[in-house]
Amino acid sequence: MMRNIFIMVALIVALTINATERNYQKEAIEAYNNKNYPAAIEAYDSLMKQGVSSELYYNLGNCYYRSGNKGMAVLYYEKALKLEPDNRMAQANLDFIHTKLIDPYAAEENIIVVGYRSVRNWLSSSGWTIAGMVFFALFILALGLYMFASSIIVRKSGFFGGFAMLALCIAANVIAADAESVRTSTDYAVVVCDTVQLSTVSHIPNTDAEKAFVVHEGAKLKKLDSVKVGNKASWYKVVTVDNREAWVNAAAVAEI
Repeated sequence: MMRNIFIMVALIVALTINATERNYQKEAIEAYNNKNYPAAIEAYDSLMKQGVSSELYYNLGNCYYRSGNKGMAVLYYEKALKLEPDNRMAQANLDFIHTKLIDPYAAEENIIVVGYRSVRNWLSSSGWTIAGMVFFALFILALGLYMFASSIIVRKSGFFGGFAMLALCIAANVIAADAESVRTSTDYAVVVCDTVQLSTVSHIPNTDAEKAFVVHEGAKLKKLDSVKVGNKASWYKVVTVDNREAWVNAAAVAEI
C-alpha cells in the first residue's frame, strides 16, 4: 500500500514538473514572438534550472541578439555548439554575429586544422565512441575472415580490411577523446560588456603603464591563469585570438 502511494506521489511530482517546463517553454515562445525578449530570456533561464540543451542555448542566443546584447548572444551560441558541434543554425548565427563584432573573433587557420575540426564536428564525443566500437567489431569480423576463410581473395580482403578497420577504430577513439575534451573544457570566455580595459597586472590599472588594450563585447578570450578571492576568480590572464596577453576582470567575461 505504501509503495503504491509513493509511486502515485512520484508521478504527480513528475507531471507537475513537466507541466511547469511546458509552461515556461510556452511563455518563452510567446514572449519571443511578441518581441518581448527580456521576458523570453527570463522564461528560458527558468527552463535552464531544469536542465540545459543545445536548443535551449540556441534560443537564448537568439533572444539576446534580438535584444541587442551581442556578447551574451555569442556566449550562448558558443555554448550551444559546445554541446552539439553540428548545430548548423547556431553556427550560422554565430558566423553572422562575427561580422558585427569589432574585435577579430578567430585566428587564421590552415586547411588541415579546419578540415580536422569539420570531421570532428560530424559527431558528438559519444557518437565517435560508438563509431569506434563499430569499427572494432568490423576489425574482429575481418580478422575472422582472414583466419578462417578458405578463399585466398577473401583472406586478403580480411587482412587489409582488418588493418583499415583497426586504423579507423583508433582514429575514432582519438577524435572522441578530443571532442570530449572540447565539450568539457572551460578554457574560453566571452566578453559580455560593451568594452573592457585589459591590464598588464592582475588588478584595475592605476597608471597608463599598467593599461594593456581594450576589447569589446563578443570577443573570445582563452584563459591562461587566474587570481582568486576565496573560491571565485577575480582576474583572468587571457590571450586574444591575435595572440595578445593581458589580465581581464572576471566580472567582464562569461565562461563558455
